[in-house]
Amino acid sequence: MARKSKSSDIPEEPDSYSLPHEAKGVVLLSAAILLLLSLLSFHDGDDRSNWLGLAGFTAAWLCTYFFGLSSYCLPIFLGWWGWRSLWDKPANHLRQRAVYMLVAMVGSSLLLCVWAERSPAFQQWIGRSVYSRHEGPTYVHPPVTPPRYFVGGVPLHYIYADFPRFSLRRLLNDAGVLIVAGTMLLTAVLALGKVQIHTAPDLWERLRSKLKRSPKTDPPMTDGAASTKSFLPSLALPFHGWSTHQEEIDNSLVVDVEGEDEPFITPTTSPLPAQIDEADDEDVIVVSTSKAITPRTPQLAPSQAKDKQAIRKAALDAQRVWNGDYSRYSKPSPQQLSKGKPVDQSAILKGLRAQAQILEETLLSFGIEAKVGQIHCGPSITSFEVHPPVGVKVQKIRTLENDIALNMKAQSIRIIAPIPGKAAVGIEVPNPFPQEVSFREMLEAYRRGGGQFAIPVLLGKTVTGEYVMADLTKMPHCIIAGATGSGKSVCINTIVMSILMNAKPDEIRLLMVDPKKVELTPYTRLPHMLAPVITEPQGAYAALTWLVQDMERRYELLKQIGMRNIGAFNSRTVDPDLEGSLDIEVPEKLSYIVCIIDELADLMM
Repeated sequence: MARKSKSSDIPEEPDSYSLPHEAKGVVLLSAAILLLLSLLSFHDGDDRSNWLGLAGFTAAWLCTYFFGLSSYCLPIFLGWWGWRSLWDKPANHLRQRAVYMLVAMVGSSLLLCVWAERSPAFQQWIGRSVYSRHEGPTYVHPPVTPPRYFVGGVPLHYIYADFPRFSLRRLLNDAGVLIVAGTMLLTAVLALGKVQIHTAPDLWERLRSKLKRSPKTDPPMTDGAASTKSFLPSLALPFHGWSTHQEEIDNSLVVDVEGEDEPFITPTTSPLPAQIDEADDEDVIVVSTSKAITPRTPQLAPSQAKDKQAIRKAALDAQRVWNGDYSRYSKPSPQQLSKGKPVDQSAILKGLRAQAQILEETLLSFGIEAKVGQIHCGPSITSFEVHPPVGVKVQKIRTLENDIALNMKAQSIRIIAPIPGKAAVGIEVPNPFPQEVSFREMLEAYRRGGGQFAIPVLLGKTVTGEYVMADLTKMPHCIIAGATGSGKSVCINTIVMSILMNAKPDEIRLLMVDPKKVELTPYTRLPHMLAPVITEPQGAYAALTWLVQDMERRYELLKQIGMRNIGAFNSRTVDPDLEGSLDIEVPEKLSYIVCIIDELADLMM
């Protein structure tokens, strides 16, 4: 009987098509504009005067019927959604935001209903100015429905005032309705904007300072008390403001920006400012608390110096890392990652049964009447549990390794005789079609399991198809070794992505060394970065020296506090009297620091 082709075992499914984000954004923005125009030109009972004709009149009538003047929130929400889609920015928690918007519209509609009932003049003004078409002082078409119903919507006005015996006005009175509606509106607005009331004064002061501050009047960075507690020269992302957030580390690194060669990192004995301000007509340099770094280059002509200054500013802007407040930081959603290739499970099961039958027939041809038990199908290897009869030597099965590989058409097989803890022999066979291990799939499985690791590392799957996940705090040092092309760089990038997708920037900080200058440099602008990716050997030496000093400082801090590790320190009950009596500064929280070095052998040579 002719054997089926390999491609028929696992048929490939076409990738699902999704609407481009630009097209989606344009459609949503157009819908928002159309709805806004229909609401602005809506006159009750007069569909001809609507700017969008009968369709616009119908849409505006439905919105006004249910929500009244609060209907203007709908085009605002559609416009926000369309704008984010147009620029390929994810609209996180869209369903929750839609629910919050609905709650805000209900709350504002109830407030408008109360206002309309208590202010007849407001009703008349709404009826004349909004829902009536007029030319000059003459009203051509008065509204059909009384304006009091269209101010906050007919259903809500009915529940508020006209519901028999149990209307809100009778149950709560106007004062109670105002409190309930105001609470709904305020809660929804705070949830939509993710605003914390206790941080509102700080946000207002920060906004005022930014509005008053002019780039041309910013003074150059100088020595001062504000810079004596900073961490590393952190460089901000384009859409964030400068940070004055103070870190807990005493020693720091200096970026030498005045040399002719590439900037490299050198150690200092005193900390540096965590922010770099731009000066108008002066070289942008990073200074320590003791003295500024002096230029090593000779004096240039004014035009040459200005061009060089612009180049240095652009280089620093490209390396800025944000070091601010992450209380409102939300972890990235797995939906932002691409899905793995679809797998036809029925075809895989059919192929496994056929392989199990071939394995049993092969053993039977050599006089071993064995049965295949459990089958573990991993991404690249399938493991068969073979149960031999009593009296068959395990060594006899071992000698059949090449014969089994020949009959199963496998490049090579591995026999585990016996499987530890089981009365079975394991036979591992490479899969003819290896499956792709999707990082998104691992991330979703990790979050479904609770995600309790301090520094999660998602590595892949085992031979049996189980996920391999570990906590880096349980193995402080990890070396990834392998031949060229074996996937070392892929493993490093997977570890980095595991940290980025599951930890806030103030929980885990990253320090990377990349002598090849191409593997890890794309991570430079991430907020988790402690400093720009280091690409020179002298910079790596300075960074490792600083890490050792900070490690010793943390050991001393934990010894005086009486804690064993960083997790216990961060979850401690703060004792102000005890911590104030110590001779070392005690920060509120310690962040984990993960140092990743690519091509370690090149640095050691």
